[in-house]
Formats: sequence, C-alpha cells, structure tokens
Amino acid sequence: KTPQTKMEYGNKGKELLIDLKSSEFLSAYNEDLVRATVQECNQHFDEINKMTKAVPADAIPMDCAPFLKLHEAALMRNKRCLLAYHSYRLDKLREMRSETANAVLTPDIRATFGEAELDFYSEYDRLVSNYGAQYGVNLTADLSPPDAEEHYVQVRVVQEGLGKIVTESGNSLVLELGSTHFVRRADVEHLVVQGMLEQLD
Repeated sequence: KTPQTKMEYGNKGKELLIDLKSSEFLSAYNEDLVRATVQECNQHFDEINKMTKAVPADAIPMDCAPFLKLHEAALMRNKRCLLAYHSYRLDKLREMRSETANAVLTPDIRATFGEAELDFYSEYDRLVSNYGAQYGVNLTADLSPPDAEEHYVQVRVVQEGLGKIVTESGNSLVLELGSTHFVRRADVEHLVVQGMLEQLD
C-alpha cells in the first residue's frame, strides 16, 4: 500500500462530505469510505502515541512539535467530517419521519441507508409514535399556514409555569395557565407541539 503524503492527510474525511453532494437526495451509505476514514484516524492516533509515549508532555523535542500538530489537525478534521456526515444523514431520517404519517420506508429508500441508520430510524419512529400516543399529539401534523389568512391562531395556555416569553417577532407574551392569546402561528407552534399550548378552533 502506498503511504500517504502529508498533503493527503485528512482527505478521507473530505471525500465523505463530497460524497454527500453526489446525489440530489442522498447517496448510499458509503461504508468503505467511513471505514477508511476511521482507519486513517487510528493511524494518526498511533503516530501521535509513538512520538509522545516515551517522553513527558513538557519534554517533547521541538522538532517533533510540528509533526504532532499535523497529525492532531488531520485526526480532528477527519473526526469532524465523520460527525458531519452521519449527523446530516440522521437529520434526513428525522425529516422523513416528520413529513409523513406513514413511517414505513420504501425499499429504494432503505437501500440508501446503512444498517445502523435503519436501526436508528426504527427506534426514533418508536419514540415519536409512543410520545404522540401518550400525549395525544400528532407530531407529523403540518402547523404551517396554507395562506396568509391563517398566519394567526388563537391558543390557550394549558401548562403552568411558562411565564413570560419573547417571540421570534419580538413580542412579549405572559403565558399564565388558562389565558388565551391571538398570536402568529410560527411564534408558538413549538409550544403547541409540546402540549404547552392548545390551539383553539
């Protein structure tokens, strides 16, 4: 195997992020590239250990410091890329669960994700479904208004201790138990979803 040059350090992580952009929706989980990126991280970690385990941290030779920083920077870059790659893909799974009441993934969509990602989706679906059933909240309901006439809604406070909040539009609301308010839907929809406010018809 051809050894990496210093200019190639951290490239595996970069390739992961490029892979995310290779499809309009989402490319198939690239297990080989993920494994290669993790392996590269381990190689950098081993190099750091070789240079530091024989001497105390305050006695590392000055000529080793640049190499230590290089390996550490490449290791951290790959780590950030791995986290970004997986976080983006998990966000896509959450979006799919929130955008449809039917939590079943089609075969072509399932083929896009890795086994661990599908396990995550199944557990996330179970938690969302159980929460909705327990509190009587439909978390997949679209609270966005279809037209300008429905930008404002009337809500009632159904939970104690909310106090005073400042909305995204800059208005202040004192949310006392039982009080009603006519407000922008976007300002309170997260409180409605959490069951703190009740939307009145």
